[in-house]
Amino acid sequence: IVLKPIIINKENNDNYIQILSVTRLEKYKGIYRLIDIFEGIQDVNFKLIIIGEGSEKSNFIDYIKARKLDQKITILPFNNSVQKYYNSSDLMVSASFIDGMPNSIIESCSHGCPTIAFNCIGGTKEIIIEGVNGFLIENGNIEAFQNSVRSFYKHRLNRSLVSSETYKKFSAENIMFKLNNLIKNMQLDE
Repeated sequence: IVLKPIIINKENNDNYIQILSVTRLEKYKGIYRLIDIFEGIQDVNFKLIIIGEGSEKSNFIDYIKARKLDQKITILPFNNSVQKYYNSSDLMVSASFIDGMPNSIIESCSHGCPTIAFNCIGGTKEIIIEGVNGFLIENGNIEAFQNSVRSFYKHRLNRSLVSSETYKKFSAENIMFKLNNLIKNMQLDE
């Protein structure tokens, strides 16, 4: 359920893209392949901010340093001001191998920050409306993910549209309407 967020119309900087990932730092969340993706994107000026905690944090930091990406990739602990990062980022990314119903993607898109994510097992495909609030990439296709980031760098999505379309789908009112209909249908089946 998404409450109506306040959209901050940030100015795009054509020379720079701020990318966000809010995730647990665990192997199944695809954190190593996320770094591999950005290691291969040298033609885009980006800053990747990863917010999260987990058992792989120190290994993940070492992996970033070994690839000499510590000037482009920052890891922050999870905090209560994640909304600030949704509002200031141009793009959210998710490289998970499996994800139930990823709240971070719903939250990001509801704040107008579109998402590029692998079409992994789980609910990601239920959230992303292709070309409207983000892009789904064939699971494991690193090159396609990189190309999507490059394309987004040149052609950004409209933040207001990203937010409004996500809000329509996941607003409290819409969820309650669907639940009410489900209950009514269950009662009719009895």
